[in-house]
Amino acid sequence: MNNLFTLFLFIFSVVQLNGQRKYEKEVDLSIDQVPTIAKDFIGFSDEDIAVDWYYEYNLIGNSIEAKFCYHKKKYSVEFDTIGMLQDIEVEIRKSKIPKYAKSEIEYALNQEFEKFKIIRIQEHFDASQYMRSFQSFITTDRKQKPTYELEVKGKKKDGFQMYEIVFSHSGSMIRKEVIVQPNTDHFEY
Repeated sequence: MNNLFTLFLFIFSVVQLNGQRKYEKEVDLSIDQVPTIAKDFIGFSDEDIAVDWYYEYNLIGNSIEAKFCYHKKKYSVEFDTIGMLQDIEVEIRKSKIPKYAKSEIEYALNQEFEKFKIIRIQEHFDASQYMRSFQSFITTDRKQKPTYELEVKGKKKDGFQMYEIVFSHSGSMIRKEVIVQPNTDHFEY
């Protein structure tokens, strides 16, 4: 019985660790390797807009991602490995976050870190029924309020680390994960 309890504690601690860490590694995909359903959702030909396709490895499941610029905005559209839409992210400036949410986010970051720098902010939209194509996402009056996904370099007592922090549309912290940097075979300066 004692061994069973020890095993339970070990499994629980591993699950907790995975829930607080984020690891992603992207590998280029050729257009031939992308599921047709994902290409059809994006709907651009190579002549229209340059779309970069990636296969993403992570701790919770692999995915396929399309990255591109459209009307001066950076988009990241994520699909599962068979091509079904998972989410759409749009890179934004801090000034685009509503004032009430921005003040809540800044307060939370000041409480969390001694010092911090926001590296990137994205509006995050989960897949929904009105997202039949990228064009429908762009042109539809969005009923869904986005969450805000921030990449932050934050300093705590043990030093600086990179974090991905997700906030609700109203600015409440939903999730915070340490970004685990992939091992590389070369020096990084």
